[in-house]
Amino acid sequence: MLETYYKYRVIYKDYILFIKVGNFYEVFDKDAVIINKLCNYKIKFIKNNIKVGFPINSINIIINKLNNINYVVIDNNNIIDIKEYKDNKYECNIDINKVLYNKFRIDKIYEYLIDNIMNDDILDRFKYE
Repeated sequence: MLETYYKYRVIYKDYILFIKVGNFYEVFDKDAVIINKLCNYKIKFIKNNIKVGFPINSINIIINKLNNINYVVIDNNNIIDIKEYKDNKYECNIDINKVLYNKFRIDKIYEYLIDNIMNDDILDRFKYE
């Protein structure tokens, strides 16, 4: 699953990547942080990565919460759904913990979450380049 994630991450840098694994979808690294904050799913550690997993029947609810953030849904190493918002702009207003946030790229959304909302030390063990 991580091989699939990194294969598609190179192509879809500014998208949330959902990888189907059995009866679940999993998201990794920065995407996992965003889904954790938007949907309150628990972050889990696997080797040097983090992930969030959720049942496949929850995908539409989660996609609706993305609020104009590009995403790709991958099953069996094939793209089964992709949403790219016009002009590659990520104009999204995310209200997380009553903080209105307007940013344009996945990295900026992630950075904001780390800098302003996440107060626990769970991600201190996980360093991003």
